[in-house]
Amino acid sequence: MHRKRIAAMASTAAIAALGWSSLVECAWGQSNCKQVKGDLFVIAQSGTSTGTITNGGDFNGTITMVDTVSAGFATPDPFVVSYTQDLIISTHEGQLTATSVWLFDFSKLPSFGFGSGLARIGPTSAKTGNAVSTGRFAGATGFYFINGFGTPNGAGGFIVQAQITGQICYTGNGGN
Repeated sequence: MHRKRIAAMASTAAIAALGWSSLVECAWGQSNCKQVKGDLFVIAQSGTSTGTITNGGDFNGTITMVDTVSAGFATPDPFVVSYTQDLIISTHEGQLTATSVWLFDFSKLPSFGFGSGLARIGPTSAKTGNAVSTGRFAGATGFYFINGFGTPNGAGGFIVQAQITGQICYTGNGGN
């Protein structure tokens, strides 16, 4: 009798665990978070830079990158600087805002340099009027990375080609 009770309890536990895992999977399937990726092309210059994002799904559109510092910050490597920017991506679905921190390696100039940035989705700094995301992106959270290279454009700036990867979490039905 004892064995039957243990077997019944084990079967009940297994069925409950299976049911719970199905519910969890359904909840995950309904998440408003999505992976993002895209290609970035920017004419980078001191102050404000503009460009386009393609192959980015929700991110397809134009990007404005506003320096929030007047010059890059020195690092122990004389060829590498860090700096911060506000980012505003404008799409047909609304405006997505973020703040970012960057590292740029100038060691391979004059031919090219490497850059890597981390952007936190949310309101921008006072430098761009504390801009907030709008439309489908209103209230969104998340992050994205931008990694690529720049080549001098001969006019004091760089032509930047990079890839964007990350995650955006929409509020409400924004993820649909």
